[in-house]
Amino acid sequence: MRTILALILGLWPLVAAAVEDQMLKQPAVEAMVLSALNKELEPLGFTEVRLRFTQFPEKFSYPTAAELVLEEMAGHRRLGIRRYKISAIGERGVRKTAFCAAAVSAEGPDVRARYHIPAGKRIALSDVTIQQKRIDDLPTDAVTDMAQILDQEANRNIAQGDRLELDFVRQPYAVLRGEIIEVQMVLGGIEVKVFGEAQSSGFIGDQIPFKNTLSLKRFFAKITGPHLAQIVWA
Repeated sequence: MRTILALILGLWPLVAAAVEDQMLKQPAVEAMVLSALNKELEPLGFTEVRLRFTQFPEKFSYPTAAELVLEEMAGHRRLGIRRYKISAIGERGVRKTAFCAAAVSAEGPDVRARYHIPAGKRIALSDVTIQQKRIDDLPTDAVTDMAQILDQEANRNIAQGDRLELDFVRQPYAVLRGEIIEVQMVLGGIEVKVFGEAQSSGFIGDQIPFKNTLSLKRFFAKITGPHLAQIVWA
């Protein structure tokens, strides 16, 4: 009877649209989220990824023919609460959006300091413990692979048992202030080597001041490697 009345009143397109709409369901979104998480986490050594929705739209209808697109909100954690925007994109780019959040956990590497690591120490494999365990909270910049920090220099004091993060370390200085190194001076095809005392610390590629150990004159040279520097005159 409603269909007949709709035809009489010219409302059939509205009825058809209503019939074609469907409700957003958790299993469909969960499959999309898990697929994205596995692609991100598996290369980092995480397995058995699980999620539990902490926020999900109670009623979100969209046309059956619409494409569902999942986008992660900025500022997420690797594990823990992660937030997503769900968009249903229909004909002519018409978009409906909803938001959800999920608590994510997984089995993976938990990298922690074996004992106190003082600032300035180069990180060695013996400085850390790595355990495979279920983790339910992990910052995005947490270390998941020793290759990320091996031979890097601690830029702060790291307490025993602390979980290591990428901003806890830095590239070590190639030359330290006060260090006496051999500096290569190149002019055309002529090469001369002198010993210079570094007046500041620096990384590879930095120009830092040196003091000639014989003449005591100061000069600048480019650091080309660990304990190496060079001056090139055109």
